[in-house]
Amino acid sequence: LVKTASMKRDLSIEAGYEVKVATKLSTLNTEAYELSERLEREVHEANLEKDVEKNARLHEERVLSTMNALRMVVDEMETMTSKEYWPIPSYSELLFRTK
Repeated sequence: LVKTASMKRDLSIEAGYEVKVATKLSTLNTEAYELSERLEREVHEANLEKDVEKNARLHEERVLSTMNALRMVVDEMETMTSKEYWPIPSYSELLFRTK
């Protein structure tokens, strides 16, 4: 996207689509990174709790919600990224994997 936008600009062609999509992906990438960092901290903090019930409650209240938020961001990134550039299996590929 960035390469195409640069080439279009060199030719004085509007690159609005490429710039918007690249910007959105960059924003989502930053959000995914921040959520990953938060998830790592929350898992660590929850696992410090030795009481099993409290540990489970922390996982349910904090870890699970952060996991869901991260999943939503990554799902959106996946829909915007060509399969050839997506380095991890898609949800449907995991569910319906054929040998």
